[in-house]
Amino acid sequence: MKRANNRNRENILSAALELFKAQSYDEVTISDICKAAGCSNSTFYYQFGTKENLACSYMEYTELIREDVLAQLLSETRNMEKLWLIHETIISKCMELGPSLYGRICFLNLQSGAFSPENTNTKDSVERLLIPLIKQGQKNGEIRNHSTAESIAHSVSALTTGAALMWCVSNGSYDLMQNVKFHLSNLYDLRDDLRISEAY
Repeated sequence: MKRANNRNRENILSAALELFKAQSYDEVTISDICKAAGCSNSTFYYQFGTKENLACSYMEYTELIREDVLAQLLSETRNMEKLWLIHETIISKCMELGPSLYGRICFLNLQSGAFSPENTNTKDSVERLLIPLIKQGQKNGEIRNHSTAESIAHSVSALTTGAALMWCVSNGSYDLMQNVKFHLSNLYDLRDDLRISEAY
């Protein structure tokens, strides 16, 4: 029974994601999702209750930094490559969800207070990954911003969140990955040979 419930949940998440990418979050109905997932409305309501709960589950559905990414981080010897891998993983997640769905998730998080300073679990876990890499980058001259690694990591979180929100507002009209890398190059004040030269 538990396996069937998990399969139903995964089918709904997968079908809804494709619909949200093809249309917009607001255009997709629960009936559309159920038809695409091959399930009844009662199954949807049992699994998620509301379309908003479904949207929020995408951030829980896959870990932000997956095991394969962590393994790659451990195997990578170049410091800046590790930093870019973390940033690319986070931005890829936003892009995978698309501007309509990711924008809705951000809106729901704002409504619920999930973006408040008191609720910082995901942000803190990412910042904990960034801080030692930033310190190492400062030590070896790759990062020329001499602010504390903690304050840089906090600014990186704010920059990444802001850039993703602006991308959603523009309906994904530009290359989010390139844009974030350009602005992070400036925030880190990267050594000239490491800089990203164009925003998008």
